Amino acid sequence: MKLRNYLFVAVLCAGISCDNLLFPQTGKPMKGDDPRKTPAGVITQLFNSYESRSIGIFTSVLAADFKFYISASFDRTQMVFSGDLQSEMPDTFMHYVNTTSLYYYWDYKAEVNSTTKLFSNAEDITIGEHSISRTNYTIDSNGDTAYAEVEIADVTFNVSRYEGINTLVTYQIINQPQVFLMKKDADDLWVIWKWYDLGTETGS
Repeated sequence: MKLRNYLFVAVLCAGISCDNLLFPQTGKPMKGDDPRKTPAGVITQLFNSYESRSIGIFTSVLAADFKFYISASFDRTQMVFSGDLQSEMPDTFMHYVNTTSLYYYWDYKAEVNSTTKLFSNAEDITIGEHSISRTNYTIDSNGDTAYAEVEIADVTFNVSRYEGINTLVTYQIINQPQVFLMKKDADDLWVIWKWYDLGTETGS
């Protein structure tokens, strides 16, 4: 598979079996001006969590039953993952994900543990200019908005970390399309329910 795909998943998966959260649950916005009122605001808040390396902000945009998906074609031997990966097909109402493909996924706890490890190991994380490629809303039988499907493409992550005592190394990760399936939480705010990394679809 392409190096940039591997780097994105490798950095995201680093230390995924870690059980200790090293950062406090801080940084959540005030409810009155919560960016999660819109799907676009959720994406902004997600990227803010990476740049501030705040696990509190990161968890605030995830649903309690969150899942992160990678293509079944991705070479698992390249992943730092000690648990059991489950797999399933995407929801049939999705537009930006191939609903006939199988995807491996891990859950909320594994994602938070992985990201906590990433944040603690990184000296700095910056994200380049980005925009939402497209958004699709799914309406339920009552005429209410049930889900928002959001696609982001070509986001550049620059992750700096020390390797050795005094060697600061920066990795540039240009991730391929990411699709976020969002739903409303109990406070009627959008949260990420399912996150698909389409950069792993081509395999190795």
